[in-house]
Amino acid sequence: MYRINRNSAPVLITVDEVVAKGMVDENVDYRYILNSIEAAEGRFIAPLLGDAMYQDMVNEKNVLVTSINHDDLVVAINASLVAAGKDPILGTDLQLGMWVNAIEECTTQNYIDLWNWKLWRIVTEAVQLMMIVPSWTRSTAQGEQQNNPKTIAGNGEGAATAGMKDIQYKVDHMAQARLYPLMAEMKKWICNTGGYTLFDCGCLKDHDGISKRQGGIILDIYEDRNQNGPDMWNFPFDEWRRPHHD
Repeated sequence: MYRINRNSAPVLITVDEVVAKGMVDENVDYRYILNSIEAAEGRFIAPLLGDAMYQDMVNEKNVLVTSINHDDLVVAINASLVAAGKDPILGTDLQLGMWVNAIEECTTQNYIDLWNWKLWRIVTEAVQLMMIVPSWTRSTAQGEQQNNPKTIAGNGEGAATAGMKDIQYKVDHMAQARLYPLMAEMKKWICNTGGYTLFDCGCLKDHDGISKRQGGIILDIYEDRNQNGPDMWNFPFDEWRRPHHD
């Protein structure tokens, strides 16, 4: 999927990929996705893959637009957009110095396999997780306000705005029942597949790669708190963190 990377830096996933592959409405405000991508990849994906492998994969999946490759990239982007039923871009929409993101640009087959088989889902889930709270409330001159009215329909019928307990449950569920098990399963898959020389998980030496948190319904992802008090984003995912070797 060739797409313009509208983040300020090269990243693994684009807004279009999150919308196409995630559980989000197509008309969702793209800013909430865009602003969550770097946060999600920095919080979950870079520690999961390790900085070396993450950066190497990011470098392969992104192409800097130059005067030499500009026209070819416009053609590739438009072919991808048309195949997805979307309108093509103009040549002027792609400026020199922009980044174009595409798994097709990867030269390492292992990265292509990893992305297509496992990683795209994990990155999508991580981005969705990170955008839950920002998309629930917005910062205004009057303070924090909910993004939506209490009911979508004016007659009081239809979907209602989620409350704080709903939001916490969704965060808990997406982390514990979806994201963390996917991360653990991918880690085991990488180790069993082999060939990922930049990935040092240590799972075959330390444990079987499957987290004790996998499976079941766990409603409190905030149970691992620091001694100074609760930290709502202190997710207990150290099981998947790459071990540090002296």
